[in-house]
Amino acid sequence: MLYRDTYLKIDLDVFHNNVKQILSFCTADYLFVLKANAYGHGISVIAEELNQYHEIPIIAVATLNEALKIKDITNKQILIFGYLTNELLTIAIENDFIVSITELHQAKLINNIKKAKIFINVDTGFHRLGKTPSSEFLEEIIKISSLDNIIIEGVYTHLRLVDEKQDLKQYQTFKSFCKELKDNGVRYRYESISDSIALTRHPKYHQNLYRIGALMFGLISKNEIGKIDVSLVQTLITKVTNIIKIEDGIFGYSDTKYPLVKKIATLGIGYADGIPRNIFDKGYVVIDKNKCRIVGLPTMDQLTVDITNMDINKGIEAIVFGEKGIPLEELSNILGTNKNELISMISSRVPRVYTKSQRIYKIKDNLVGENNEY
Repeated sequence: MLYRDTYLKIDLDVFHNNVKQILSFCTADYLFVLKANAYGHGISVIAEELNQYHEIPIIAVATLNEALKIKDITNKQILIFGYLTNELLTIAIENDFIVSITELHQAKLINNIKKAKIFINVDTGFHRLGKTPSSEFLEEIIKISSLDNIIIEGVYTHLRLVDEKQDLKQYQTFKSFCKELKDNGVRYRYESISDSIALTRHPKYHQNLYRIGALMFGLISKNEIGKIDVSLVQTLITKVTNIIKIEDGIFGYSDTKYPLVKKIATLGIGYADGIPRNIFDKGYVVIDKNKCRIVGLPTMDQLTVDITNMDINKGIEAIVFGEKGIPLEELSNILGTNKNELISMISSRVPRVYTKSQRIYKIKDNLVGENNEY
């Protein structure tokens, strides 16, 4: 059951349609990325839903604890993208996870534990992780590939996605370095360049493993809309918890006065649930088809909206974003951020409600351990 009137609804029918559209877009293997609690959608349930797709041999996460969370749920190989200290690296290898490394000393550590697969991160300009192509890096990878227990499963890079000219330069740098690796006897299974955005922006970039994250949830870049038929899967819902008449235009923490606001509704959702505090006086929620302007500073547990001259009652549903509410794209533009940040910030105290065939299929509440099936 639901122990809160605030929840994130996730339409799994739309989700699976998105996955099928993505898999049919290019012929290759796909790596689906479930970091950040599957972009806020619930890593355990989403990992389980992806088990049916043989075109997805690998699930990727950013951290070791994310990998451990889904180890017994997914039937895929699990790749950890993020940097691991030697202690955490040892645990990852003991659990048969694929790890991303660039250092010979870490490869030697792995080699002394057991046979294991690795990915090598080539930094072509993103400048977060990995190493820039060089003769020294080439020699290091050659030495890594010679270790008895090391299987180089893949080599990958990450595009900056600033403009096509820079993307092409990174692509050419990566492909040139891959050729050097092969010319020097380094063997591996996968070359991977494209994430969700690059998949649709550069479908002709030659590779055999696409890395898909936000796209499976319909979170497509505005410049890529129309190139692939995906739809948003998420709706954030809460309820009106109080109706208050205002006489002097003053309420909440802010010293801002609202002379035209005569009635506000309190909603049972706040910044502890992932509502950005800078939503203050920006955007709107939808209550009974009414666009209700957000006013005042959100608190840890509440959000207030202007319902002056509206017939709205306590207990009615309010849509914060999503279906029939403000689109995530519009809200992210208002707040000066992106859709991925907004959805991944939805906290663990917000239950996830999954639907199939327009009926509740499963409820996941991380605080009370609920995992009901209907």
